[in-house]
Amino acid sequence: AEFSRLSDAEVLAARGPIADLLRLSNTAAAMLAGTIAHRSRPQLGQSGLATRHGFGNPTLMVQHATGLSRIEAGRLLAVGVLMADTETAEQQAADAARDAALAAQTAADVAADAAREAVREAAREAERAAAWAALHPNLPPLPTVPRAVVPVAAVMPVAPVVVPWQAPIMHAIASGTFSPSIGDALLRGLGTLDQAITAEKLTAALRALLVEAPMMNTEQAYKRARRLRDDLDAAGILAREKQARDDTTWSLWRRADGMVTLHALMAPEQGEMWLATYDALTSPRRGGVRFVDPTRAAWAQSVKDDPRTLDQIAADSFTQLLKLGADADPNTLFGGRRPVVQIIVTDHDRPTTVSAPTAGRAHTTGPNPAAGPAPAAGITESGRAKSVFAYLEGNPAPISPETIDRHLCDTGYLGILFSPTGQPLNVGRDQRLFNHDQRHAL
Repeated sequence: AEFSRLSDAEVLAARGPIADLLRLSNTAAAMLAGTIAHRSRPQLGQSGLATRHGFGNPTLMVQHATGLSRIEAGRLLAVGVLMADTETAEQQAADAARDAALAAQTAADVAADAAREAVREAAREAERAAAWAALHPNLPPLPTVPRAVVPVAAVMPVAPVVVPWQAPIMHAIASGTFSPSIGDALLRGLGTLDQAITAEKLTAALRALLVEAPMMNTEQAYKRARRLRDDLDAAGILAREKQARDDTTWSLWRRADGMVTLHALMAPEQGEMWLATYDALTSPRRGGVRFVDPTRAAWAQSVKDDPRTLDQIAADSFTQLLKLGADADPNTLFGGRRPVVQIIVTDHDRPTTVSAPTAGRAHTTGPNPAAGPAPAAGITESGRAKSVFAYLEGNPAPISPETIDRHLCDTGYLGILFSPTGQPLNVGRDQRLFNHDQRHAL
């Protein structure tokens, strides 16, 4: 009730302090979760904090305390543990550096003392020899007395302490630059280390991400980090495509009551085809696009007025597609359009084997003889090879050059030229509405 009395200016002004409070509270929750995890580590067994209070693991204890879902509690716990590990590693690194400096200083002091003692011993030896020569000029000089070996303290090597490459993210969370949820999104998007992606590469990538992250939400942060990881590990895209293909599952069985159950896990390329088909068949019922064409508008209205449920429409439509599949035109998708891969590059990054889009619409409906097969790499102005990959529209998973080539041969391409700043088809400010080509670009 109090907030309803605020003016628009007061509402807008209140967003900042509330966002700051949320970030601080979430950061404190992450730190507390890290402490709970440390006091509930497996080495403690039944004496761990979570176990002593009746929780099977620290995640359940954090979930009970915060009211978050199990996934959210697990992510908060992971960030908290990493914050604690980073702090511990940095403290150990500082201690190791201090110990190494102290040991080096001690060794230097011992060496300096030994050198001074050697100088004094040499002076005493010279004085003794001079006195002997003065008193006994006819006798041979005294034999040289071997100098005592002064023990020098050995400098023991200090084992290096590796600070996690995620440390800059943890520092940003601890300082309130962004929330733990955004930090978790960045961590999930960047992934883990492997033979191709080293800590040095990810640390360099973090410099750009940390500048952009405060202006992003969680989804944007994950997508930006994921795409940056794809840029770093473009060579592994084909392997990840194969892994997604290997992970495909399809289960179809009949229940005891005669009902048939379908459960599938599909690779992005297959799944996007199913999603596009589902959207095309049910979009009018789900508040989708409004058609201008009278025929399509009539079909959309019939779907909206259909007495069947949305699930029934989807099941009946896919079943009908199976019946029509043997005789239907393979280039036709009833009720919608066939999804294609959109490859968007700036003119600077365009592979030299793909022709540049013209001022108008450059569209092919079959294999493009001018373009040739999609290359695995283009060439930058510096002469270095660069990786080429694309994304299925609406899907964060990248696709390899081989998949690009297959789709170009299957459905062709629509060339849209973007400026380096992401602006498509600059037509100035004389037109109030978007033109035909701009609508395609948008």
